[in-house]
Amino acid sequence: MKGVNQGVRAWNWTTGKTKADLANGMINSASILIGIGAGMVYYDHDRSVASLVIPMLMGSGLMAVVWHPTKTRNREMEQLEVKAHQNGLMNLKVETRKNMCKFGGQLVLLLATTGEFLGPAIHPGHDFMWCSYGLLVGPSYYVMRADCLPPKKNALARGWDKAKELLRELNTAPSPVPAPALGLSVLRRV
Repeated sequence: MKGVNQGVRAWNWTTGKTKADLANGMINSASILIGIGAGMVYYDHDRSVASLVIPMLMGSGLMAVVWHPTKTRNREMEQLEVKAHQNGLMNLKVETRKNMCKFGGQLVLLLATTGEFLGPAIHPGHDFMWCSYGLLVGPSYYVMRADCLPPKKNALARGWDKAKELLRELNTAPSPVPAPALGLSVLRRV
């Protein structure tokens, strides 16, 4: 979990987004990749553009519908967790969901790896679908178990604001007055 927490912190520092944004983005990416895998499978049967595009759109659309409740729960869980942290409390519903995410993440990773290695590969598209499912959806459950971090500005916006502030300070600072020169007698002491 330490690695996941560090990854979520890096995500939050760089993009300014929260762990629910990261987890939902991972699920969205998996949905798109599963659709691409479905397109790869059906493209080999027909070799037409329609047999590539239609399964891709159907697979991605179906996965988006299937994962919509999970993405909604991720948002709700994050809001409850932020509210509890603001009050210095822990929310029992959030902690129960985190335990379910622990089990769900392990289950998804187990299913993805055993589904891959149980039998011979039917098609590379199937391998692609299983791998994208296991490598993106499984870890998204672990991301939701990470520490709660508030949203903030992304790294570029913070850097730009800091540069403007520094420039403003330089423009408003009084220019230094040169000190009076000392006589050459101080320098001749050898």
